[in-house]
Formats: sequence, C-alpha cells, structure tokens
Amino acid sequence: MNQVTNRKLPFLGTVIFLLLVGVGVWVAFNRQYIIDQITAWRYQPSQEIEQIANNAGMSEKGKFYYYASQPKLDSTSDFNDECRRKEQGNAILGCYKEQRIYIYDIDDERLNGVKEVTAAHEMLHAAYDRLNEADKKKINKLLADEANKIQDESFAERMEYYRRNQPGQHYNELHSIIGTEI
Repeated sequence: MNQVTNRKLPFLGTVIFLLLVGVGVWVAFNRQYIIDQITAWRYQPSQEIEQIANNAGMSEKGKFYYYASQPKLDSTSDFNDECRRKEQGNAILGCYKEQRIYIYDIDDERLNGVKEVTAAHEMLHAAYDRLNEADKKKINKLLADEANKIQDESFAERMEYYRRNQPGQHYNELHSIIGTEI
C-alpha cells in the first residue's frame, strides 16, 4: 500500500462511522414515522375502508395516518371487545386503541355519513398521538381557546363523559371533536 492510501483509510472509516451515527440518530428521532410508513405500505384497505377515507375528504397525510392505523370496519361482537362502552346510554361508533382504528359498521340509511365522521375523528386521534410535546402544547392552547367559545350543553356533557372515562385525554378528544364536528 502506498502512503496516500494509508491516509485515506482512517478518513474513510471516520466518514462511514459518522454516516452510520447520523442514520442511527435519524432513525431514533423518526421511529414512529418509519413504523407508520411500513404499516401503511403493508396495509391493504378494503374498498369500503378506502371509500370512507375518500368520502370523508381526508388529505393524503390524513389517509396516511388512517391507513397506518389499519382501520377495521366491524359490526360483530369483535367491535365491542375492542371498543368497550364505559357507561350505559353512550353509543360507541369507533375507537382508536393501541394505534389501531375500529369503526362500527352501521347499516342504516338514516345514519349516512356517520362512518366517515367516525373515521375522520379516529384518524385525528392518530395524528394527535404522533405530535411531539412542543406541538401538543401549542395545539392544546388553540383547542382550549376554541373550546371556551363553545356554549353548548351537549358539548359540555360529552367532555364531562370523556373526563370521567378517559382521564388525561381531554385535549386529544377536543382535537378530534373540534376537527370533525365544530
């Protein structure tokens, strides 16, 4: 080996080491995105799941969070196993649990559009779940400001239900409710 090659080897080793460290740091900071991307690529939505996303008017990013959450449409007891009702008198039409979306398959023409609103609501839980703490803090302030403007008894009762049954999820619920219903 000549002297020039001997000097290049340590430099090349350092460059490769720094490149690997950089990739490792990027992976560490983007772990959830990588998992979501792989999950979304592997997920094969049914025609109805795809149609719900289109009818709901989800953006490409919304569809990404929706598909990364592997939405499942179900009208069997499996739905009740995944989305347990905490109180009688409160219908559960969907839930976001362990980074998965479950939607009750309503087959009643009088309730057209409910699956789309439910899917969008649950997708917004997935989006909120992936916010970093600094962004959540900013969003929570905006959500609180907006919620303070709402003078509706049913809204207040609904938020009280979530306070009782899903402690610590106030802003997450506000994010989905305001984003789909207000």
